[in-house]
Amino acid sequence: MNAIIPLLKPRYEKLFINNLLIVVKINIHFLVFKKYIRTRIE
Repeated sequence: MNAIIPLLKPRYEKLFINNLLIVVKINIHFLVFKKYIRTRIE
């Protein structure tokens, strides 16, 4: 739902992109962390 807002209001585009980058960074960190935990267990 929130993804539609930047299309309607261009001034929110920068904020939306920043939030998207934060989400991507969190996902990458989570994947690296999961991989690290997996290698530690083995």
